[in-house]
Amino acid sequence: MKYRIFLDSFSGEIADLKRGKRTRENMLAVLAQSPLVSTWDMSEHAWLRNGIADMEDAGLIASADQPYPWLRYEFTDKGRALMTPNA
Repeated sequence: MKYRIFLDSFSGEIADLKRGKRTRENMLAVLAQSPLVSTWDMSEHAWLRNGIADMEDAGLIASADQPYPWLRYEFTDKGRALMTPNA
């Protein structure tokens, strides 16, 4: 009998940012490519929680509906303007 096993770490790409690369600009770039953030990553990494909160407070991103265990963030007009070259 064959069994298939699927493993999912439930970790978003933004949590893979290395120390020294955890800038607002880099976090926005990752969210542009992969807008999902794991609830477990948010509870485990203070830098991630603080960075997301900072970007929300600055009006760059907004939380969107997404089923548990994921959080999804969308760019606001102000956030999109930062990602557009020469804007």
